[in-house]
Amino acid sequence: MSQQENLRIVQEIYDAVGRGDVAAILDRVTDDVDWSAEAASHAAPWYGPRTGKAGVASFFQDLADSIEITEFGSGANSVIGLAGDGAGESPAG
Repeated sequence: MSQQENLRIVQEIYDAVGRGDVAAILDRVTDDVDWSAEAASHAAPWYGPRTGKAGVASFFQDLADSIEITEFGSGANSVIGLAGDGAGESPAG
């Protein structure tokens, strides 16, 4: 898969998160997916290893409940989503 195709797939997944469309997310992963984010830590609700489609569904639910993805970027072998939770922002004025 090309870098652009990987980026497109990840953007589709995060768009589905924004819509609350878990079925669309699960359509993009295999039944035996091994999914983890900061697997050695439990500092955030979405951290830790997940397996299978049920694990992916719980990851995205935990993520969507906690932060908002604001921008995407890609490198040669990775895709990232930049996020914010509003912490540290102050009203304009």
